[in-house]
Order: sequence, then C-alpha cells, then structure tokens
Amino acid sequence: MRAFGAALKTRGARRFFLAHAQSSLGSGIAIVGLPLLAYDHYHTPWALTAVLLCELLPAVLLGPLLGALADRIPRRTSLVAADVLRMGAFGALGHWLLILAHARAPAGVLAPFIYGQIVWMMGLGYFVFGDLPDRWTLIGASVVIASGLYLLYRERVRSAEAAARRNDY
Repeated sequence: MRAFGAALKTRGARRFFLAHAQSSLGSGIAIVGLPLLAYDHYHTPWALTAVLLCELLPAVLLGPLLGALADRIPRRTSLVAADVLRMGAFGALGHWLLILAHARAPAGVLAPFIYGQIVWMMGLGYFVFGDLPDRWTLIGASVVIASGLYLLYRERVRSAEAAARRNDY
C-alpha cells in the first residue's frame, strides 16, 4: 500500500491512474448496462446473446494475435493504445445515441444536457489536467448557456400560449 501511495505522489502517475480508472469505470458500466439495455429494448434473450457475443468474440478471435503483438511493444504504449481505441469506440457510441435521442425528442428537451457537457468538460479539464479555463472561455460558455436557457424558456412560454389558445376554442 505504501508503494501505491508513493506512486500517486507524482503528477504523471496520478493522471495515468485517473485516466485508467475513468476508462475502467466506463467499461464496467458498459458491461452491465449494454445487456440490460438490449434486453429492455428487444425483450428477447437473443439480444443478450448478441451483446455478449460482441463482447466475447473479439477477445477470443483477436486475443492470440494481439497478445503476441502486446508482448513485443512497451506496456505503456499498449495500455494507451487500448484506452484510445476504447475512447473512440465509446465516443462513436455516444454520438450514435445522441443521433437516436434527436430522432426521438425535440432539440429543446435535449439542449440542457448538451449545455451541461460544457460544465462537465471544464470540471474534468481542471481535475484531470489541472487546466483552468481562461476568461474568454468562461464568457463564451456563459453566452452559449444563457442563450440556450433563454430559448428553452421561450419555447415553454410559446407552447403554454398555444395550449391556452387551443383550450379557448
């Protein structure tokens, strides 16, 4: 335990540990969430089978080949490459889910979540990289968030007025 505490005293080790912990947390959520989501959406065990096969087949088919390759390259390079590939895969999944969300809900409903990303990214930038946003970034983010909140307010007022007009007739 002392060695772990000593290792975390260096900034590079802390960053690596936090990045790997975040990556592992995302993988754990995906391992639990994707089968549940597939079963909830399709209500068939075949959906679970498809998800589990997508999780297991790459390891079974590519494991022997990539295992031999991983023995020939530095461990850090292998870990970073795996995390970058995982980040790309989950980034693509996130964009696909965002496309599905926009197909099912109006933009005004989704806007607060998108504006919330600005706040989350600033916080993660500070905690992971020690990067504070400058004055112009904060001003720009404030303008974007305020505009979005105003549009959300305006749309709610318009929909309430339209509902009142429908009830009057």
